[in-house]
Amino acid sequence: MVQKDSRVAAIYDIHGNLPALEAVLADLQSVSPDLIVVGGDVVAGPIPAEVMDRLVALGDSICFIQSNADREVVAAYDAGPYVDLVDMAVPADRVAAYAASKIDREHRDLLASFAERLMWTSRNWDRSCSAMARRGATRRS
Repeated sequence: MVQKDSRVAAIYDIHGNLPALEAVLADLQSVSPDLIVVGGDVVAGPIPAEVMDRLVALGDSICFIQSNADREVVAAYDAGPYVDLVDMAVPADRVAAYAASKIDREHRDLLASFAERLMWTSRNWDRSCSAMARRGATRRS
């Protein structure tokens, strides 16, 4: 997947914001990364299905790390049917239920398949890197 001298870009916290994602992807064109790592919190926001479709369109040049928000959207999808969002007391639950109501089964399955961590070593860094969105943490050792 990643070879010597590969360029890797990492984007996090898209939160279903398609216009922001499009702007970031446009900026990345000047760098031409070999791999884009998406570090979670992908669809919990206003335009979830379209964000998933845009990321999937990037093909093999992308990999995903699952975050708490991604797991919450999967759980909300699985818990369906969706209750009235206004009645939900916890804002994060409302966002997850909203996103779950806008995605399809294919999107849900992709979210559920995201890796819990991604590890790589770079000769440009003195250390191995481990990106872990499980608890929203990124760790370098």
